[in-house]
Amino acid sequence: MAIAFTTQPAQIKVGELFSLNATLCPKAGAVRAFKVDASMPDHRHGMNYQPSVVRKDENAYTASGLMFHMPGRWQLVFEVDSASGRERILADYFLD
Repeated sequence: MAIAFTTQPAQIKVGELFSLNATLCPKAGAVRAFKVDASMPDHRHGMNYQPSVVRKDENAYTASGLMFHMPGRWQLVFEVDSASGRERILADYFLD
């Protein structure tokens, strides 16, 4: 599984809501479910908000309602359920 994503706005700011547009490239078969979350592994906590995910077309999704409430290293967590199984992909994001 490969995922390409962009955020809106492009520059995320502390304490401000943002959205995320993701395009998925599954290994085999259709995507059945897609979830987005984020956490701060160094602090052992996540976001204070639960994002909502909307499917735009076969492999494109928009997640809205995300907020990083403090600076530091955040880890975006993508969970994909497809015909080839369930995968979890992590992407680090550093917020000043």
